Amino acid sequence: MKKKWTFAGFIIALLISASFFFIKIPYDISETAIVQPLKEWGIYKTLDGSIITMLTDHYNEQVETYQTSEFQRGDISSFVFNKELLNKSVIKKGDTIAWVSSNDLKLQLIALKRELSYQQSLLLSYQAGNKPEELQLIKERIELAREEFETQKSLLKRASALFEQQLISAQEYDLAKNEYKVKEYTLQIEEATYKSSQTGLKAEDLNVIKAQIEGLASHINALESHIAGFNILSPISGTVLRQRVPTVNNDLDILVRIADVSSVIAYIPVDYFEEPYLEIGQRVEITSTSGIINQTGEIVSIDNSAQLINMRPKIFVTVLIDNSENGKVFSNMMVKGKIKCKPVSVSEYLKRVVNMVFEN
Repeated sequence: MKKKWTFAGFIIALLISASFFFIKIPYDISETAIVQPLKEWGIYKTLDGSIITMLTDHYNEQVETYQTSEFQRGDISSFVFNKELLNKSVIKKGDTIAWVSSNDLKLQLIALKRELSYQQSLLLSYQAGNKPEELQLIKERIELAREEFETQKSLLKRASALFEQQLISAQEYDLAKNEYKVKEYTLQIEEATYKSSQTGLKAEDLNVIKAQIEGLASHINALESHIAGFNILSPISGTVLRQRVPTVNNDLDILVRIADVSSVIAYIPVDYFEEPYLEIGQRVEITSTSGIINQTGEIVSIDNSAQLINMRPKIFVTVLIDNSENGKVFSNMMVKGKIKCKPVSVSEYLKRVVNMVFEN
């Protein structure tokens, strides 16, 4: 009888020991997570008035593009949002979000176009022959152009004095200067036309003018492209974030933020001792207390280095969640993340419990 009880005890002990290694227990890791959109693009203004656009890829955890537009001190610039577009629920890639204009660049473009017109007129006048009666007409045009030039010269002098006394705006003063340049170019063109009609030019002189025309045209095209580049286009399709956020960087003023919410990213800090139980592709349940979020994703990235959070070593797990059907905007929202790990043995489970006790 005693042998039977001894044998039974041995069998029970064997089964208990075996259970530590062969019986599997479901194993989950539950932590608080923060949710971000897949990508986020924003327009920001610095203290010196520069405009910055930045595209952040939360999936790859990097700034994808960064661009800044600076304006010269004293430049009269305007920044106008496309309010009709921003009031819509969805923004498409390539949509114009805002228009930026630089008065200095516009004035440069006007001056270049006038110079181009002058050179083209000069070339035509040198290439054409003129009769005596045509020369007389040119003389009359020169006199008229000279009178208009002198009149505008006086007006510019008066405008300069008024501007120094702050009695007229900078734009009015710029218009007076531009008009002065127009009259000056007109007089130069008429004088050059009369001179060429009398003497004519050699072929090499004409080639010099042609080269100047080509150079001016190229410069104008480059400047027009530069001005067009000031228009700000959205690099992603997404939703305008209408969210009041605390100022994190006092040097930047948030003007617009657009989020690609076709998918969302959840960052979950996991205790470092849990790292052996984590795998790429594991299913993760994302929920919120309010019930706004109740979705499932999968692990796409696991950090290979730890960092201290509340004096405990943690590694971050990145979870990708398909949000195409939901379509709601989640940015900086705190949620609950439950990682569904592979079942573990009783011994592994007890080991985890011991680790949790000592870590806490």
